[in-house]
Amino acid sequence: RRALFKSVGIIASVYVLVLWTFFTCISARPLDGLKAAGYTLSIDDFGTGYSSLAYLKRFPVNSLKIDRSFIQDMPGDANDTAIVLAIVAMAKTLGLKVVAEGVENATQLQTLLACKCDEYQGFYFSQAVDVEAFMALLERPDQA
Repeated sequence: RRALFKSVGIIASVYVLVLWTFFTCISARPLDGLKAAGYTLSIDDFGTGYSSLAYLKRFPVNSLKIDRSFIQDMPGDANDTAIVLAIVAMAKTLGLKVVAEGVENATQLQTLLACKCDEYQGFYFSQAVDVEAFMALLERPDQA
């Protein structure tokens, strides 16, 4: 597997391999090899579908991506906020990074910052873009 990735020019330190719930039926062995090769592994849509807490023991992951369904009603929905706080606390205790998916406004971002999430994704930062638009974003001078 390492040879395959290396042969097509995939550099381990640059990529995050995101595990969707249908990957959870595989053995952890291939993932152990990918992690040993330096790849970052992340569980997508954590908290929904088939993302069991047992996968945190079974798979050698580096991070969790909290499903957007918990983010969309924050901070107005106290249950969603409590769930996000619990996921972040658990992940931090296990030494994992936490990514919040589906951030769409400044209020959600501020709430997630207070919850101590590590990274954020969503339309608040950018709509989905094609390759050319992405490259233009990378070449744009920082406006901060």
